[in-house]
Amino acid sequence: MNADDRSLPLTGITVLDLGQIYQGPYAGFLLSMAGARVIKIEQTQGEPLRARGDSISYAALNSSKEAITLDLKSGDGREMFFGLAQKADVVLVNYAPGVPEKLGIDAETLWKVNPALVFAHASGFGLSGPDAAQTAMDITVQAHMGPMSVTGHPDQPPVKAGVAFIDFL
Repeated sequence: MNADDRSLPLTGITVLDLGQIYQGPYAGFLLSMAGARVIKIEQTQGEPLRARGDSISYAALNSSKEAITLDLKSGDGREMFFGLAQKADVVLVNYAPGVPEKLGIDAETLWKVNPALVFAHASGFGLSGPDAAQTAMDITVQAHMGPMSVTGHPDQPPVKAGVAFIDFL
């Protein structure tokens, strides 16, 4: 057997990637590199990272994915999403806790469409607990975890550590 004869470990797996900014898209990118078919689903106005203009980060994190836009707030958009979810293996989201429920695409709802579906919900502060409802961007998690306490100068306010590394942990 040579390298061309071996398939990647996730060959045959389909992932619906609703990830935004870095954390979610990076998870989808890793799954695609392991052989999964990843379909990035963006809001109709585009993924928030696009609002920053041309972005090597956006291009790199989504380069190996198929992409569509759906309005998940509309009945038609949700029905189209349910059709995709019926045939998918994984749904990947990194919305704040409660957002999938508001959109009607939470795990419980999707399991009625596809009981075998893996619902992967990443959240900066978890889905339960005292900080679960807090919005988590790289800078807020850095402040909570401590990296900002050791950056900058002692006589000045804390400084964010370089790039958004928290989203890639």
